[in-house]
Amino acid sequence: MLKLDNIRTNYGNIEALKGISMHIKPDEISAIIGANGAGKSTILNTISGVLHPSSGTIGFMGDMIHNMPPHRIVEMGISQVPEGRRIFPRMTVLENLEMGAYIKTGARGTPLSGGKGQGGKTIKEDMEGIFTYFPVLKERLKQLGGTLSGGEQQILAIARALMAKPKLIMLDEPSLGLAPIMVERIFEIIRKINKDGVTVVIVEQNANVALRLAHTGYVMETGRIALHDKADALIINPHVKEAYLGG
Repeated sequence: MLKLDNIRTNYGNIEALKGISMHIKPDEISAIIGANGAGKSTILNTISGVLHPSSGTIGFMGDMIHNMPPHRIVEMGISQVPEGRRIFPRMTVLENLEMGAYIKTGARGTPLSGGKGQGGKTIKEDMEGIFTYFPVLKERLKQLGGTLSGGEQQILAIARALMAKPKLIMLDEPSLGLAPIMVERIFEIIRKINKDGVTVVIVEQNANVALRLAHTGYVMETGRIALHDKADALIINPHVKEAYLGG
């Protein structure tokens, strides 16, 4: 579904990704783990077009996307939930969700009941589908995003990304700053989204939780892929256990 071939990405003169190759299969959850500064977020930002690689190619469902602008990549079917959530705090929950559907309404500002989603559904109908994952958001539609709890903001960030009807969703540190009970809830939602047919790539410092969620895993070290295997194999890998799972 998604193939990175020898991707190199720079921040100025610093090479952050040093020849990354990955192959993400459809309908799977792939976890990318590693220490701070290993290049995990840079991979997601390069896939989504926020950063452009200095060399290498990225293919998504047969199309080359490594030179596309971010909005075109969203239109192709890739959504990203950024680290730190980055909702619009001064906009309501409803307005945040409408922003996620921007590719359906465009600059024309089509009313909520107008723009069509996949299968001819209206954006309002798509939103009702989102509420099956996140019923709390339906109760808070008129509430400003910035007044939500950290866990609710993370839920809103995921819901906003899903409003674009992605084929692949990428999540950057979804457990960051959340209480363990909320982390469990978020990851259960991610599992359900995947079971409903959305491919998932997740970047996480909480390697134990991420690998138990995922089908496959990549271990990054200083801009390179150090290990790639089935997630259950990585959990029992001695190097991974010592370096990322607390022994």
